Amino acid sequence: MGTIHYEEYLVNSQLLHPTIQRFINENLQNDVQKLLLSNKKIEHVSIKEIVKQIECKKKSKKKLPTWFETPNILYHKKINIEQTSSEITAHYKAQLFSGESMIDLTSGFGVDAYYFSKQFQHITLCERNNSLLEKVKHNYQQLDVSNASFYEGNSIEYLKSIQNPIDLIYVDPARRNEEQKVFLLEDCMPNIIELQSLLFEKSHRILIKLSPLFDIKELTRKLKGIKTIYIIAIKNEVKELLVELEKDYKQETTIVCENLETSQPTFTYSINTLSSTIHYASEVASFLYEPNAAIYKSGAFNLIATQFDLKKLAQNSHLYTSDVVVKDFPGKIYKVNTLLNPQTKTLKKALNQTHYNIISRNYPLKVAEIKKKYKLLEGGVDFIIFTQIKSKKIALLCERFS
Repeated sequence: MGTIHYEEYLVNSQLLHPTIQRFINENLQNDVQKLLLSNKKIEHVSIKEIVKQIECKKKSKKKLPTWFETPNILYHKKINIEQTSSEITAHYKAQLFSGESMIDLTSGFGVDAYYFSKQFQHITLCERNNSLLEKVKHNYQQLDVSNASFYEGNSIEYLKSIQNPIDLIYVDPARRNEEQKVFLLEDCMPNIIELQSLLFEKSHRILIKLSPLFDIKELTRKLKGIKTIYIIAIKNEVKELLVELEKDYKQETTIVCENLETSQPTFTYSINTLSSTIHYASEVASFLYEPNAAIYKSGAFNLIATQFDLKKLAQNSHLYTSDVVVKDFPGKIYKVNTLLNPQTKTLKKALNQTHYNIISRNYPLKVAEIKKKYKLLEGGVDFIIFTQIKSKKIALLCERFS
């Protein structure tokens, strides 16, 4: 086998040989270092090249199950799998928009664009790396995507040449400079701040994907027309920020906090309605509330209390309490069984087991230090939450309520 000829591109097909594909699938659980030591070739392809496919496919199993389960997918590098959106977040963001045309200025491995292809009549993927783009083209054939076109080269120059308006421009700026992560928009490529006028010249709607480490207040100072900022978590781990820009948008920015793959509801608010009024608890009530990671990122610590009629334990604890169960709370709810004195001897006497789920919030000791000090092990069904109320250190023995 030599090359497979599709309409406008070439894909090296040696890795698609049935013998090699079978070898890849049979060795997904095996030690790749041992495979590399064999230094053999299969169908004239080096084991090093085959191992690269094995490593990438292993990484895609949970993050990109559609790619993992589809036969004859070609992978590029592990870093592409690590940096790409998961299918969960890609599907979420695609459902927010629809229309005739969409362009992805930084398409990478093509995961986000794949899901946008289900929402738009035609999509365009831009990518500088020819080898990566060829693999994406081939993969789209395997994934039955028929409404995509591809541009290899400088996406900004291509954007300048487009005459017809675009319904959505999507961009995931590169956040790595000489392998060092950066979290300022002006340090990213492409530089969205400098390109705002051009982007709005070509489309009335822009969607920017950013790392969770970007500062939301900083984004609102530097970008024009922010309609919505989506904070996307999966199972209580924030994965990405989505910033939706709309041309000539002058109203308040909406913040949307999502904790996907959980039963927790979406928490939405206007950025200018962050409450400054807060009621602090004088004592811990029957139930304890911990907002999810997306809300932590948003900084809506006072608003969550006022909206759900909760009292906060302390300014920096971000834990809340009430005597009644609050339905549809966007986070975890614990039933408080016992309030403990965290003095070493007193606490040890009160505990009847060694395994607990340990949480430290606004407490001088980290979880590892707590486990060492009290000789506790992680696990079990009960929780011990170390925190403070009215500047007093406390430990709460709890069970998960919801």
